[in-house]
Amino acid sequence: MGNHHDAPNFQDVQSVFHGQSVEPIGGMESGYLQTPRQYGYLVGEGQGRFIAVFHSDFHIDPNAKPAVQFLKLAQGTALLPEDETQFPAIRQFYEEQGMDNIEVLSKHQVIIWRNGEEEAIQSPFYKVVYRYNGDEYLTFFASAHHLINTFTTGAERLRAF
Repeated sequence: MGNHHDAPNFQDVQSVFHGQSVEPIGGMESGYLQTPRQYGYLVGEGQGRFIAVFHSDFHIDPNAKPAVQFLKLAQGTALLPEDETQFPAIRQFYEEQGMDNIEVLSKHQVIIWRNGEEEAIQSPFYKVVYRYNGDEYLTFFASAHHLINTFTTGAERLRAF
């Protein structure tokens, strides 16, 4: 479960967000973009901060109209009592894969952003932290087939997000 993803051109990513602060997180993966090899960034400041996930070969061609697509993960919201009904299935999913110390920390809205249009994914994503082979990992989990993995660098950077 290493972190073997190349980062897109940082200046191209910065240009998408017009002067907002952009901080690299590290390699990520999901099934929501054209390639599972992706790279995440923290964008913005304070309450408006979000995670942007781009495919690893994202670049802006100065000779073509930019085709910008990324995942946008909103800051987490507190878990409600009704969310707890999801926890047994989440824990079972990770336990069956040999993970332990499983914690569900918050709930997040995920949006697919394509050329200025946003498409919200209806299911909430739960931020889950777990241990595997002694290392801590962080994943945004909607179901067994709808995950956004952040690897060890994501666990370090996003635990409080």
